[in-house]
Amino acid sequence: MKAPDESLARVIRSVAGDQEVSPSAIPGVACVRRPTTGLMENRRWRACLAVVAEGTKELVLGSVTYRLSPGHWTLTPVPLPVTSRIAGAPFGCVIVELTPSDLGRMVMAMDPRDAEPGGVAPGIFMGEVDPAMRDVIHRMSTLLGSCEAGRVLGTGCVSELLFHVLRGATGPAIRRYLRADGVAHRICEAALHIEAQLERPIDIEALCVAAHVSRTVFYEHFKHMTSLSPVQYQKRLRLLRAQHLMVHEHTTAEDAAFRVGYQSPSHFSRDYARLFGEPPHQNATRLREQGRSVEG
Repeated sequence: MKAPDESLARVIRSVAGDQEVSPSAIPGVACVRRPTTGLMENRRWRACLAVVAEGTKELVLGSVTYRLSPGHWTLTPVPLPVTSRIAGAPFGCVIVELTPSDLGRMVMAMDPRDAEPGGVAPGIFMGEVDPAMRDVIHRMSTLLGSCEAGRVLGTGCVSELLFHVLRGATGPAIRRYLRADGVAHRICEAALHIEAQLERPIDIEALCVAAHVSRTVFYEHFKHMTSLSPVQYQKRLRLLRAQHLMVHEHTTAEDAAFRVGYQSPSHFSRDYARLFGEPPHQNATRLREQGRSVEG
């Protein structure tokens, strides 16, 4: 497997500086850099296409471990609670923010003959950078730090990169997954609805009706995609959102709890400590003092 050229890693280092996650000049594209290895941590893996430039990262979704090294890409249609660690440092990648609707429109514009609607697969797709992708990535690397060129030309490069992903070896499986007339797309929409309304109770019946499936089938497909039940998915994302609020917005634990839908601060503190291994205030203070980001 041939990795993207070294220019991408150099640009990521330049754009990110001493920040772990930094927006680039291309709209919707960020540079991620982690300077050291670490232990497994609970993270929210955003809906994105990620291309690894240097280092190694491990992502765990349910019982499956994805090991990402230079020359690998991953595509995730919905936000996923995962555990992850930097296994080889320094680690650098670019991430392209995605929405199922944007991907769905591209899929529907492509030749449908090898991508009839299919079933639900785990929510992380992984592949290797091919020559066509490598060419686009090289051109993108020249735009990441250039404000005007990135704004004007970057979106075209992003579309071209996604096209080659959807046309590559893993492409038919992704396109079957994302077709708007397939059940997988409707389960994606249900997951996005849950995340958009974390502070509200889940209306399972309404989600099943929107997905055109029974409650039993909905639970089966949702768990296959995310490795969690809808309620577990919501709880994990609530706690990850609360951690973000406390670390990056200096919100108190009590305020963060109420903002993500908890009615009892003590219940929130118990759930938080169970997931992150320490009480909310202690965990957030430690991460801020270490200058840590809790993104991606």
